[in-house]
This record gives sequence, structure tokens and C-alpha cells, in this order.
Amino acid sequence: MVTDRRHAFKRGIPSIVLSLLRDDKSAVLLCYSGDRVLAPYRDNRVIVEVFQKFGDPMPEDCGTYEGMLEKISAEMLPVHVMHVMSFEDPIAASMCKKLDDFAKSKGCVAAQSVSMAVDIVPQGVSKGYGVKVLKEKLGYKCVACIGDAMNDYGMLLEADVPVAMGNALPQLKSVASFEVNTNADTNLPGVADLIDRVCAARKSV
Repeated sequence: MVTDRRHAFKRGIPSIVLSLLRDDKSAVLLCYSGDRVLAPYRDNRVIVEVFQKFGDPMPEDCGTYEGMLEKISAEMLPVHVMHVMSFEDPIAASMCKKLDDFAKSKGCVAAQSVSMAVDIVPQGVSKGYGVKVLKEKLGYKCVACIGDAMNDYGMLLEADVPVAMGNALPQLKSVASFEVNTNADTNLPGVADLIDRVCAARKSV
């Protein structure tokens, strides 16, 4: 996701999301503020493994949900992304609907980032916004983007060459110019497949 200082949740919104999850032990709410990730706890194996896998900053252990909200308030931290991670893969459809309904009611956007998580972001925050800024600031005339989940949808719409992973959702494949291998392909994963095709095309020119 890409954001700037204008894109942050109004104070109190994380508390409302928390009220939707407080009695649900199958998921956890984490709050992103810039490069910082705040968590009510970090002793769950799933949390650690997922963040290590994707190379994201390790969440700060706030001890409890109350501790997390107090840190946000005391340090006046803007919350740019609320990340709801399920301990079950995939995240339950009922949970996705609950979060999507909440996001729409508050003028926010909810989208699955991976099979076990949903990101809730303020209106205007997206990977697509990031691509738009890069094109405007750096003057790129032709940008290719590759994606597989719904949080990649806006990015593909903004790309000059939208590419879908082989394991991408149907909605992404419908707007892609072409499709590459899945990210589980051990011989040539999707991103490597795209790079290989670009290199081959350049050699043939």
C-alpha cells in the first residue's frame, strides 16, 4: 500500500474495528503507522511466521489491545492501515463481509492482501495510488505491474501493462493483458517468469 500524510484514519476508527474482533479469537488486529506495525501481542506463531515470510517490519508488542490503543493515542500516531490477520487460512468469508461492510459504512476500503488477511485503508490509499505517483514524479511512460490479490486490483488498472499471476483471482485476470506462472511454481515463479519474458522480448528487438 502507498499513502501520504493526508491518508490516515480519524481517531476512534481503530477502536470500532477492535469492537468487531474483540470476542473473535480466530483473528488479530494490527495497526500500521508509516513503517511501524503495532500489535496487541506478538507471541502467536502465525504472526511471527507471516511477517518473517514477507519481510515486513516485526510488529511492536503492546501487550494488549488496550496497550496498543494507548500507544497510538499517547504518541499521536496516525494509523494508515488496519491489518486483520486470521489464524486460519483462508480467512472466513463471514469475517471478510463484516470488515467490508464496516469499511463501506465509514468511507474506507477493505481488500484481501493475502488469503488469510484483510487490509482496511482510508479512501485513496492503494497500490494504484503509488503507481500513479511514481509515473507523475519520475516520468515513467510505460509501467508494468503484477498482482494476484484484490489489493492489487487498483494497481493493475493504473498500470500500462497489467499482468496477472497464474494464481490470481478472476477479477484480476479479467483486467490483465496477460498471465504468468503462479508464485508457487518452483521452476519459474510468476515474477521471474515476467522478467524472463521482458528480457527475451528486448533481445528480439
